Amino acid sequence: MLALYRAMDVSGDGMLTIQEIASGLEKVPGISELVIQGVSLTQARLLKLADAVDVTRSGTINYYEFLKAFQISEDGAQDIEETLMEDFTTFLFRHRMSIRAGCLYFDDEGKGRVLADDFQKVLESVNCVLSKHERKLTSNHLELLAEVLSDDSPKPLVNYVALLKAFVIVDNTMNRAVVKRF
Repeated sequence: MLALYRAMDVSGDGMLTIQEIASGLEKVPGISELVIQGVSLTQARLLKLADAVDVTRSGTINYYEFLKAFQISEDGAQDIEETLMEDFTTFLFRHRMSIRAGCLYFDDEGKGRVLADDFQKVLESVNCVLSKHERKLTSNHLELLAEVLSDDSPKPLVNYVALLKAFVIVDNTMNRAVVKRF
C-alpha cells in the first residue's frame, strides 16, 4: 500500500490530492474493465471515490486516510490508529527538548502553558527541521495534536509542562516500575 501511495504522489509532497488518487487508480491494471452495478468505472466515478477517501475534507489525503479507505478488516483500523498514536508519541518524546524550548519562547509569564496556536507553531517548527530520513507529521496531524492537547478555555491553552512530564520510562520486568522521569 505504501508503494502504491508513493506512486500516486506525483507532486512528491507526501499528500495525495483527489486528482492524484483518481489518476493513480486509473493506472492500476484491470481497473478499466471493472463494472459496478452495470456501470463502467469512469474517471468521474474514480474522482467521486477519491473524494470519499478524504474523510477530513481537507482536499488532500494523507497516508492514514488512504490506508483506512482501503482496509480489509477491522484489525487494520486498529493497526492504523496504533501506528498513528505511536508516531505522535515518538515525535513528542524524541523532540521534547526542542518543543520545551519553543514553548518557553511563547510562555512569557512562565506558567507552563501556551496558546494552542503557539503550540502548533512550535510543533510545525520542529517538524520542519527534521532530517529527510525522519518521519514527519502532516500539518493536519500537528493541528489535531494542538487541538487535542488544549483545554476548553476561551483561548485554548496547552499545558506543555504537564505533557512533557507525562513521559516516563518504565521497566516491564519490574511490574512497570518507573525508572526515569523527564
